[in-house]
Amino acid sequence: MDSSKLGGADQFQAMFTTRDDLSRVQDFYAKHVPKNARKMVIPLGFTTAVAFQWYVKNTQKQVLFEKIKDTTLIELQSMTLSFPTSSQSATPSAQP
Repeated sequence: MDSSKLGGADQFQAMFTTRDDLSRVQDFYAKHVPKNARKMVIPLGFTTAVAFQWYVKNTQKQVLFEKIKDTTLIELQSMTLSFPTSSQSATPSAQP
């Protein structure tokens, strides 16, 4: 697991492995992600990754999985964007 802050974004990432077949992992997550999650198929040369991505308020969530040899990798990601409040200016004032 990894957690970090990059600029105005808080990121969380966790990786897992399983011997379960990619189609079984995909079917499991398809039942557990929100109905409005976007499914992406990403060809990566020697393998193909499948990802589900969705948003909850200002947080992007994603689950990505790919098959490498006899192992399926599962990567969970969450990125929360922090937007400046009205008391914080995104651009500095030119006035002294």
